[in-house]
Order: sequence, then structure tokens, then C-alpha cells
Amino acid sequence: YSEAVKYLHQAVELNKWSQKSRFEFGKVLGASGDIPAAIDELQIAIAIKPAAEIYNELGGNHRRVGNLDTAVDNYLKGLALGPEDPELWNSLGVVYVEQGRFEAACEVFKNLLADWPNRIDYRMNFIVALASIGDQPEALNQCRTILKVAPDNVKARALMEIVGRN
Repeated sequence: YSEAVKYLHQAVELNKWSQKSRFEFGKVLGASGDIPAAIDELQIAIAIKPAAEIYNELGGNHRRVGNLDTAVDNYLKGLALGPEDPELWNSLGVVYVEQGRFEAACEVFKNLLADWPNRIDYRMNFIVALASIGDQPEALNQCRTILKVAPDNVKARALMEIVGRN
């Protein structure tokens, strides 16, 4: 990441008002582990021109450092700009799980799967939320749905065993 950070920093210095350069710089800073600097760059990118994908990235960085309420706020702002963005919805659902808001997470994942039924990652997140509210029968049903499509999915098999024991 050090080379990317170097070149993107140069791009930002050449054009301080480039939202795209600021966004890419923020993404690379976050990926390299410099979360405070990533957050700063992403906030500047949003100040230049708000975009759903920037809010998603900003929310992810806040999530990484445990600022879950701020992450939710950013995901909701992103959804206001891009309400059809499934990655933002998924990110929001994951944070809801981390906050212990399992019912809200279930609703998010249920809606996501209505539009994206073949996304195994969304279904896996739904299983975790279902198991967390004690709906083992539906969690097992969701595991079976994954295994119909991907019979060798190790994570689905492991979740099925865990959920089945509880």
C-alpha cells in the first residue's frame, strides 16, 4: 500500500478538490490501516461531493475502530443517496448484528435476499442474525438453501452444525 499511498497523496496534492482522488486516497489509507487519516480524507471527499460509495467506505472505517453508531449514521446517509445499493444495506445489517439489533438486521437481510437471492454472503449474514434471535428453524432452512446451490460451502456447513446444536 505504501506505493499507492504515495501516488494518491501526490494526486491529491495536484488537485485538492478532486473528490475521486480524495476517495481513492481514503480507501487506500483505510486498507493500509491508517484509519484516522482515511476518515479525514473520506470526509473531505464527501464535503466536495457526497456519494453513497464514500459513505459506505467511511462507515466501514468507523466500524473497524468500533464507532458503530457513527458507522450506522454513515450507512444511512449513503442509503439516502443510493437506496438500491446492496453493499450499503449489507454493511448496515452487519453493524446491526454487531450492535445486538438482531431484529433490524434480519429485516435488512430478508429484504436484501428478496432482490439478491443468490448472494451467499448476504444469506450467511442472515443466518447469523436469525440464530441470534433464536430462530434456529429458519436459520437451518437458510443453511439448506445455500447448500442446494453450493453443496461444498464449508462456512454454510459449519453454521448448520452450530445452529443445529443450539
